[in-house]
Amino acid sequence: MSTARSYRKSAAAPSQKTALVNVRVFDGHKVGDPTTVLIDGDKIGASCNAAGAQVVDGKGGVLIPGLIDSHCHIDSEAKLKTLTTYGITTALDMECWPLSIMHDMKALAGRDGYPDYLSAGLAATSKSSLPYPEGLIKSAAETTQWVADRVHEGSG
Repeated sequence: MSTARSYRKSAAAPSQKTALVNVRVFDGHKVGDPTTVLIDGDKIGASCNAAGAQVVDGKGGVLIPGLIDSHCHIDSEAKLKTLTTYGITTALDMECWPLSIMHDMKALAGRDGYPDYLSAGLAATSKSSLPYPEGLIKSAAETTQWVADRVHEGSG
């Protein structure tokens, strides 16, 4: 069972200090000794002034930066939200069809409990590939316009 939690705050939320005590920080190379990490608004760092902070006991757990899922296929709100239970704070959707799903996921992205979300949009296809007529590229000369169309639709 995963114990990962998302502490994302909405932009409108007032600044609140949170002191994560008894956590071992993973810095990308090693897991450190138990320490305190202070979250003060949009700043995260070593505890300098934890006065007035809400204290959360990490119980010796490892604190890692948010993870990026660099190749996923999200087709529902439930799948997008589930990513945060694994510590994923950014999702890169490599293909999304129909486009309405991409727009729905982008509307949820970054809200409390949801990761950030970027999508490549429709997949490029050939006549012997996937059955998405919107993504069909018939010749190399069509590629520039195809990319421009994806950007216009909101890919990225």
